[in-house]
Amino acid sequence: MEDFLDVRSTPKLSSAVLVTAVFVHVIGFSSIHWSDGGVFYTGLWRACFLTVPGFHCRQDPYSAGWFGATQALETIGLVAGFIGLILIVLYIFINKLAGNRTLFITSLVAVGIAAGSTLLGVVIYGVHGSALSWSFALAVIGGLLYLVTMALMLVHVSKPNAI
Repeated sequence: MEDFLDVRSTPKLSSAVLVTAVFVHVIGFSSIHWSDGGVFYTGLWRACFLTVPGFHCRQDPYSAGWFGATQALETIGLVAGFIGLILIVLYIFINKLAGNRTLFITSLVAVGIAAGSTLLGVVIYGVHGSALSWSFALAVIGGLLYLVTMALMLVHVSKPNAI
């Protein structure tokens, strides 16, 4: 257990948590159950309503500014999460880049942006949305996993001779 969080394994653990964060965030981001009221369900990009023949869906469910802010922040979070993941994978698996402090810190910054924007997006939606559902919960979990990844990366950076 002592070797689990040693200097060499922290980036690998960070990357595993980051892969999970991005995966969970992608599902929450793309699915249409951020709000679910029984006769309607809404995602970031579509809303569906119960009609006589069945559910009818349309694009861009809301035109409110808060909803556009949520869409923008969640998109920024997802893109930053992917960038952070690509950079940490390069740091771990490309020998020429292994130990590159600048690359690791850039990945850390990208993950921090992912965490901040994702969590800010869900806070904005949570304040204005109603009947929050499982897609919203997955976005929250993704944001929290970004935070965990960032903490692990900070532990790695703060260790002497870690990078």
